Amino acid sequence: MKKVYAMLLLAMSFSSFSQVWIDQNATWHYDYWGVAEEGFFKLEYNQDSLINGENCQVIESYQSKFVTDQFGQMHHIGPTLKSTNFTYVNGDTVFYWKDDQFFTLFDFGASIGDQWQIGSTNSNGDPVCDDSSFVVVVDTGTVIINSNSYRTISLETTAGSSLRFGGVFVERFGQIGSNYGFHTFPGVETCDTNVITEYYGITFKCFEDDSFTLYNPSGEDCEYLLTHLSNEEIAVQKLASFPNPVSEMLKVQMNGEGVLELYNQIGQVVIQQNHYNQSVIEMEAVPTGIYLLRLRIGESVYTEKILKH
Repeated sequence: MKKVYAMLLLAMSFSSFSQVWIDQNATWHYDYWGVAEEGFFKLEYNQDSLINGENCQVIESYQSKFVTDQFGQMHHIGPTLKSTNFTYVNGDTVFYWKDDQFFTLFDFGASIGDQWQIGSTNSNGDPVCDDSSFVVVVDTGTVIINSNSYRTISLETTAGSSLRFGGVFVERFGQIGSNYGFHTFPGVETCDTNVITEYYGITFKCFEDDSFTLYNPSGEDCEYLLTHLSNEEIAVQKLASFPNPVSEMLKVQMNGEGVLELYNQIGQVVIQQNHYNQSVIEMEAVPTGIYLLRLRIGESVYTEKILKH
């Protein structure tokens, strides 16, 4: 009886972690925001392709961009095809095609301290970057999504890598949190700290495929900007901040109640405070450089580049 019970537990454990990667017609949505623009990335898996003897999922990434002109009007650009990635699964590991060979993208059976290579070319041509890019596992765990348990791995990019990748990744889904410069697949990294680079802020919005009902923790339409907001609605208000450049106090004006955040060039929140119609941000202790000011009021997000001198 004990042996049967143990086998049952093993079978239950295996079934809870048996779905390592996507099924047919997988679709992701990621909201993004940057300086004077915002929008969403849509990733789609609609076909397979044979590469080096492996039957791969073809995953195309499209960008829908909404940019703000000098009059505060927002205009839609896209969807534009940004990248095509190829993946396949072997055991607990998801592989992807990069630099004319397969690399490990995720290993959901990994332990803390494990690392693997994710690329072999200095994609950005940055002389400070190495040719090889690596990630290291800094944590593992589980998460419950739609009453199912899935394994997670937390990754960090190692120093000198020309690809930007990290954060918490979930089996079957990939990246379902927030980060800077990438979604489920790595983005290009600038290794030279003397070069100022602006990365998109990217946040998971939705996922579904043929065997998984829509997962949409925000409750918003997956393509909210495209389906709900007209140019007139978007352009009702424009974020005003002054003086810019600033040395001591930055004044922010925008009707409404929300949260102000100031981000540095590596995506860290330097200042966070509540906003109601008008705010003052103390900038005297903030190091010199370029920052991104972000104001969220309800479902709307406004951004502006700030220069501290």
